[in-house]
Amino acid sequence: DIILVLALIAFVLAACSGSKEQPSAPVPAPTEAAAAQEAAPPATGSAGMAGTYRTLEEIKAAGKPMKCTWTTAQGSGTALISGELMKTETVFGVKTFFLTDDGTYRYTWTRGMVQGTKISTAYQKQLEQQSGAKKTQGEYACEEADIGPETFAAPTGISFVDVGTTY
Repeated sequence: DIILVLALIAFVLAACSGSKEQPSAPVPAPTEAAAAQEAAPPATGSAGMAGTYRTLEEIKAAGKPMKCTWTTAQGSGTALISGELMKTETVFGVKTFFLTDDGTYRYTWTRGMVQGTKISTAYQKQLEQQSGAKKTQGEYACEEADIGPETFAAPTGISFVDVGTTY
């Protein structure tokens, strides 16, 4: 079971980096609280560090809060990044996947689901290093944005299964 959950987390992270896999699980109706939080616009763009970046690491290295978008033949997404904090929304077909990293945990969930996963950010980074997986490069169109810390909070209305906290 933990391997399946870790595979899901890896999938969501790969999707944030331009992965071309497509999910196939059924999606139940969303809770009102979760749907409202997902639908809320989390950031307002402004002029400044606008540009195209190849990796999430490049965006983080820019040192400014950024709102970035990407599109591939398989889907599209938006990432809000401020320092090491990140929130992504990735759409593949009719499914929407979310990842929020508040600096302590990475939370992942699918629109309409009432349960998601969380993993210690430090532990997830350790697993990524140990796997030797190469970061997928993409093309992110970014602009500087005003992003509040509340953007990176785990959503309400969804319970999260903790799949890893030790490192």
